[in-house]
Amino acid sequence: MKSTIILKSLTWSDRGPVSCIGESILGNASANGYVDVLSKPKIEFLQNSLFAYIGTSFTFPACKAVSNPAAVITLKRGYKKMVAPRFNISANSITISKVQLNDEGLYICKAVNFLGSDEVTVQFKTKPLEFLQAPPNFQNIIKGETVSLSCSAYGNPTEMAGKCTYAKTYWDKGDEIKSEVEKNLTIFNVTVAATQSGVYECHIKQAESIINKKIYMNFATIESSILNTTQKKQLISWLSRDKETINFALCESVSSYHSTDPRSTCGSKTKTLTIIKDVEGCIFGGYSTRKFDDKWQTVENSFLFDFNKSIKFEARSPEHANQCSYSELELDYGPCFGANDLYTYYDTHPRRPYPIIYQSKVGNSYNDHGVNNGTLGCSANREISTMEILYAN
Repeated sequence: MKSTIILKSLTWSDRGPVSCIGESILGNASANGYVDVLSKPKIEFLQNSLFAYIGTSFTFPACKAVSNPAAVITLKRGYKKMVAPRFNISANSITISKVQLNDEGLYICKAVNFLGSDEVTVQFKTKPLEFLQAPPNFQNIIKGETVSLSCSAYGNPTEMAGKCTYAKTYWDKGDEIKSEVEKNLTIFNVTVAATQSGVYECHIKQAESIINKKIYMNFATIESSILNTTQKKQLISWLSRDKETINFALCESVSSYHSTDPRSTCGSKTKTLTIIKDVEGCIFGGYSTRKFDDKWQTVENSFLFDFNKSIKFEARSPEHANQCSYSELELDYGPCFGANDLYTYYDTHPRRPYPIIYQSKVGNSYNDHGVNNGTLGCSANREISTMEILYAN
């Protein structure tokens, strides 16, 4: 008996072992073999563009080819030579030390056997020296803290240098200040401790490339005896806007009916903070860019806040900027925040000769995405323990 296997249209995946087994009443026999497929090279390289930072060492992905018999792989660089020791070819890959701008160009991988050849061209580009990480351009920080500012960049740290400078304003020339430098294989980092308001600048240099980053630090003050440090930090984050310094001085502190009327001392102030602590210990208030005694307190960038819930209530759209209605009560008002969301007055009744909160229900002119968030603080219509009016100075 004779049996024949015929394989047609062979592909690379058809390679592998085969077996032939014969059986009869007298016994059986078997034989094993291997199907080998000859093929011209096919290079497996998925990327056609590669990028590296100037000054770093970069290794190309290995150039691999599927073929039988094994292909001879050669690597070359377009129309230029790869000169040692910066260029090193090993294990079908190229390593470039201290990458330079003129290393850009085309790099070619070619695989050849007696059945044919395959070739792949890769474009190599460099990236300029740039910051990997740097602080924001402007920061408001609570006064008295020390802030660590760090700037880092990719490169060859052994050939990089860095420093930090300080100036009082953007227009002053900075003087070098103490900083710390940290290096690892590919990242250079310079760090400085910021302790006062002004402009801090990171400088990082490699060869002829220099990058700079300016950071304006404002050490904010909020002259409130009601708020603790954590609450002041929270308020600063709510107040922070691009390149706007935050410094609030105390205009008036009110703790009883016989205290000075804040309208007489603070009425003309704009950009005011009203911070209220009621007799139950709840702390809340509002910020407005209008005059303190203005009836229309709902304006863009104004807001109410509640530290018990850690919530900031933004002003709604202009059509909700209703006028405070304190005139109807014929009472001494102040302050009032739009449509009676929050407004206070002085009750002249002899049994209640103290500042009192008439209304503190969010949802008219201030709310969170149109949702009524209920009462500010602990409860409505209660006595004020202390009320502070601060103004931007």
